[in-house]
Amino acid sequence: MSAVAKKNSPKISLKFLDIDSEKAEFAQKVVAQFLDSLADSKFNTPALAKALKQAFDQRYGPAWHCAVGSSFGSSVAHEENHFIFFHVDNFAVLLFKSGNNA
Repeated sequence: MSAVAKKNSPKISLKFLDIDSEKAEFAQKVVAQFLDSLADSKFNTPALAKALKQAFDQRYGPAWHCAVGSSFGSSVAHEENHFIFFHVDNFAVLLFKSGNNA
């Protein structure tokens, strides 16, 4: 990755939100920080999904689930106000919370 490419912020396009703005902004921040940390490393979708899941589990409690990729479909049951789907450059991010907190 060139120095010029590293300076460019990822292009984020929000597609579907059922989440508060603070969590939506945090998700975008985690993705941007992950991409910045790559330096010359190759992008790894499972590593980004794991980083997002862990960041959300730690900050907002379990159980968050995350899928990252360039081509996938989904049908998920999620807790109300705990779902976000967005595109980042040439890949998509699906993040949602599901499960009993008890």
